[in-house]
Amino acid sequence: MKIRTWLEEERKSLHDVSPNPGLDAQILLIHELGKDKTWILAHPEDELESNQISSLQKQIEKARQGEPIPYLIGHWEFYALDFIISPDVLIPRPETEMIIDLALGWIKQNETPSKILDMGTGSGCIGITIALHAKNSSIIGADSSEKAIEISQQNAEKFHVENQIQFQLSNLFSRITGKFDMICANLPYIPTPELSSLPVAKFEPVAALDGGKDGLGVISAFLQEGGKYLNHPGMILCEYGISQADQVRKMAENHFPGSICLAHNDLQGIPRFLSIQV
Repeated sequence: MKIRTWLEEERKSLHDVSPNPGLDAQILLIHELGKDKTWILAHPEDELESNQISSLQKQIEKARQGEPIPYLIGHWEFYALDFIISPDVLIPRPETEMIIDLALGWIKQNETPSKILDMGTGSGCIGITIALHAKNSSIIGADSSEKAIEISQQNAEKFHVENQIQFQLSNLFSRITGKFDMICANLPYIPTPELSSLPVAKFEPVAALDGGKDGLGVISAFLQEGGKYLNHPGMILCEYGISQADQVRKMAENHFPGSICLAHNDLQGIPRFLSIQV
């Protein structure tokens, strides 16, 4: 079967289960062949071998069952970097990239080496990306999942920042010591009652999604303790869910009186981040 034919057939096969069926098929083919997009587009008449077709069909069937493409190929892009991932960590999402811009803007403004805590590090994408762009920073990535720590360590080694960022198994601040100039947090914020109706919860780690009854349980605990670990001046950056902006800001103002609390939109114009400057 020719590459062109396979792509067209599988685009149709994935049409009912994916918003981008053609792209999904192309990504799976790129992964299977070990080629890039340019090569695929330049060789539409090349024949696929039977073993390649068999392997691809297994992946297509998993995709048709709803398994996310990033988990099928084992890596995904974040801030133009290709991170190793697994079902033990959340899939990095483009809307989260804004937290990198906010963090790097603060670091540049302060013009000093920064000690940073990446809370809920997951794949390590936030902390590692900051490390690559802020060479003088020293970073701790914390997560309550041992398997997430393993993935984040693999990514640190992949990007050669293992001497700049260390990882700590910790349930929020339970095993964290010292103080930091900046604390970034991408924590669970989905209300527990909503999880059962969300496709994302079928494959991604529930512990990284479940924010408790109202979705704010983990963030509330984080803000309550965070001030003890923050230098002055210092910055906290926290991601939250749609419609939670006002509640999170009020919690922050309560726990950090006199601080500057600002909401920031993601690239789609949706309020998604809170910055706290003390």
